[in-house]
Amino acid sequence: MKTVIIGNGIAGVTTALELRKKNKKLEIVIISDESKYFYSRPALMYLYMGQLKLKDTQPFEPWFWSKKKIELVFGRVEKLVPHKKEIVLTNGKKLNYDKLVLATGSIGRKFGWPGQDLPGVSCFTNLRELEAIQKKTEVPISRAVVVGGGLIGIEAAEMLRSRNIPVTFVVREKTYWDIALSPEEGKIVQEEILDHGVDLRMQTELKEIHGDTTHGVSAVSLTDGSKLPCELVIIATGVTPNISLAKGTKLKVGRGFIVNRKLETNIKDIYAVGDCAELQPLPNKKGKNTVEALWYTGKMQAKVLAENLLGGNQLYDRGIWYNSAKFFTIDFHTYGFVGHHLPNEKEYFYRVPNEKKSLRLVEQDGIFIGLNALGIRFRHKICEDWIRQKKTMEYVKRNLHEANFEQEFSTAFAKLTQVMESES
Repeated sequence: MKTVIIGNGIAGVTTALELRKKNKKLEIVIISDESKYFYSRPALMYLYMGQLKLKDTQPFEPWFWSKKKIELVFGRVEKLVPHKKEIVLTNGKKLNYDKLVLATGSIGRKFGWPGQDLPGVSCFTNLRELEAIQKKTEVPISRAVVVGGGLIGIEAAEMLRSRNIPVTFVVREKTYWDIALSPEEGKIVQEEILDHGVDLRMQTELKEIHGDTTHGVSAVSLTDGSKLPCELVIIATGVTPNISLAKGTKLKVGRGFIVNRKLETNIKDIYAVGDCAELQPLPNKKGKNTVEALWYTGKMQAKVLAENLLGGNQLYDRGIWYNSAKFFTIDFHTYGFVGHHLPNEKEYFYRVPNEKKSLRLVEQDGIFIGLNALGIRFRHKICEDWIRQKKTMEYVKRNLHEANFEQEFSTAFAKLTQVMESES
């Protein structure tokens, strides 16, 4: 049996490795048009900052793939021909498959701004886009503008500031990343952004990018009426599943390739996994389709998919929500249900005075259901166990020390405890 995987990100590569672990004879092919070898996409900013080289982001040596008998094809897929079980590359080469896995990832979103395709405008989701940013900043520029207040935007701002490039950060919301952070938490992150010399513009949006195709970007106009000279614009207004290969097929798509919880599309022997997959709800559960554009969920989906490609019948269930990020020097972790505004929900917010450290605890009917932590680290397993075991909020507050994961001589947790005791 021959399995072809399109995409060599974490979901595609994990699928291939799990298949090989379970079946030594299976023919496995990975196709990618971005890089021949798998690399860690979350490390892109560290390549720009000079903290890592590309080979440092590649966990496997080049010889590893041949040893595992996984064929790597460096090329771009032009179209799928499902009724022939055939893939056509842009160079005319054709590959047949028994099982096909779509692991095409996601692409940066643009919203039709005038000038968005000028030279000097880039998203920041892959190696090719990073290389474009590096090339643009090889010579001094007067200013870069980063548009979009999510995780990609703050990473872009941080890496540019590491080279002392003046940065204007444009965020349309009132407080930073308000889909995940409370106003109090958002203001902490805003303080951190400002403290790193970023010109932060809240509650305004990109209106137009000025320039020409010869010289590239020259300025941007914002909806607040301001016009900012610049030579680089990084669009960080989120990502969307890359579903371009659905064109000319009968694959069902919404935001992504629509799959059931076995990761099966509507066409037999075609599957989708990772950022490009739009998951239908679990059987007997209500809810909307979801897209999970996260590193760890891509790995989890891939392990389920590998089992099913070999005849299994597993259903993917992410379990308790978790995510982490870093805002310059502030670690961020979130567990469970936070900011969902559920019935009978109650929140407790604590901030260490004069420091960028806080904790938000959430309960529903007295039961602990989630937390956000900024600048303070907690033990992953204990936090998940408390949610899974439906511990009371009183229990969590009383036993919070069990989840302390700060460094040995850190005073952060002790200061947080003092704040909690003073406000109880």
